[in-house]
Amino acid sequence: MHVFRRFDQFRKPGEPIAGLLIPGAVHFHENGVVALFTDAESRIGRIVDQGPARIYACGDAELARLVVSDTRLRRLCRLAEDRLLVVPVAVDQAFREALRQLGYAAPPASAE
Repeated sequence: MHVFRRFDQFRKPGEPIAGLLIPGAVHFHENGVVALFTDAESRIGRIVDQGPARIYACGDAELARLVVSDTRLRRLCRLAEDRLLVVPVAVDQAFREALRQLGYAAPPASAE
């Protein structure tokens, strides 16, 4: 939806999108335009970037479930699909330490 990028270029943070309209300059049906802007405003900010994360692939789904259910690890990672673990970079070291305490080790972090 390219229209959202355009709105954000001209809109001040917190300003309603409808404020971008110049009175009398829009020849569309007013209710349709209002509905478009209301929908656009409701969608902005609903998905938020939580920062970078590492993705670890477990050998099988059972191991992934074991890791995410461990009391030390469950606050540090989330299950993605059936065998992938998502770990925020900010807690990666703590995740690796807790993983070692559980008896597993992750390979060294890649340079990427």
